[in-house]
Parts: sequence; structure tokens; C-alpha cells
Amino acid sequence: MENETSKKLVLTFKNAAGKTKTLVIPKYKQPLDATKIQQAMAAMVAGAIFVDQDGQTKYVTPISAEEVITESKMIINLKVAPQK
Repeated sequence: MENETSKKLVLTFKNAAGKTKTLVIPKYKQPLDATKIQQAMAAMVAGAIFVDQDGQTKYVTPISAEEVITESKMIINLKVAPQK
């Protein structure tokens, strides 16, 4: 069976209420550049264009950015092939 690897970029911020909020980006340019990511996060905060359902700014303080890499391996597949 084949291994499958997926990657996502997870940006973490504090919101206006001080709660932790994440933004998950499934497709992004490689290689990652920490300076560019930090600049992008700062621009998101400065723009204040993301709000929650109560109208409060969603991303107020940048906290972290991480690339999450997940590898999965199919052990057994019991799907029945469609009959012709």
C-alpha cells in the first residue's frame, strides 16, 4: 500500500478577546520563508479585515506559524470495486 503525505501551514493568532485563533492554509508556496510569513501575519493584523460573527477583529496578535506534515499509510482497503 502507498504512503500519502499532506502539508498545511497553520497560523496562530490571539483575537480581540484574547482567545487563540488559527488560520489553516492547505496550499502555499515552497520553500517557506519565516520573514515573509511574519510580514504576511503582520499585514493581516494591520488590515483588520477578518472579523468574527460578533464583528470583533479575529486576528489581533500573531503568535506562531507552523508547517504541519501528516503522513498516512493505508493498511487495508475493504472498498468494493464497482461492478461493470
